[in-house]
Amino acid sequence: MSEENMETPRQENIIKRHRDTQHQDLKDEIKDIIKSLKEYMEDKLDSIRQDIKECNSKMLSQIMDRLTIAGKLNNTYGDTIKKLDERITKIEDGQMKTIQRLEEKIEELMRLKRMKSVEIKNIPFKEGEKLDEPIKMLCKVVGLDDIQIRSAYRVTNRKKESSIVIVKFFRCDDRSQSGVQTKCRTPGF
Repeated sequence: MSEENMETPRQENIIKRHRDTQHQDLKDEIKDIIKSLKEYMEDKLDSIRQDIKECNSKMLSQIMDRLTIAGKLNNTYGDTIKKLDERITKIEDGQMKTIQRLEEKIEELMRLKRMKSVEIKNIPFKEGEKLDEPIKMLCKVVGLDDIQIRSAYRVTNRKKESSIVIVKFFRCDDRSQSGVQTKCRTPGF
């Protein structure tokens, strides 16, 4: 073989080895870059995780503080509502007692008012009538000439012929003198 022929395969081997070495170096360099990039990414992810943990911790702390404040406010409002409820109950009880007393007073006044009046039925109705005369005649017939009548009026209803006449006296004694039963009805009572 010639020298040239011998050198060529050898050179090819050298070139091939050189290429393989270059490829291996390139592979190693790429591996190093990837490893370095991976470490950098892991460091960044760790930093981000740490930031997220700190942020979550702060947020959780703020939420807990707000919940504590809300709980205190809730207790305060609950106590205030309870006190207001008690006050309302006391006021309502006082009002009920006052209403009951007023109702009793009104009832007593109505009884007194009724004691001074008499209800008379079946006095015939006349157009333009004045009730003083028929009532005075009735009192004479019954024998009660000295009774003083304060007023007399007819309670109107649908049937004018059978309406009721209310006679009011100046004194309660006049009513009891008249011999009228104590169970009298007056309109609206």
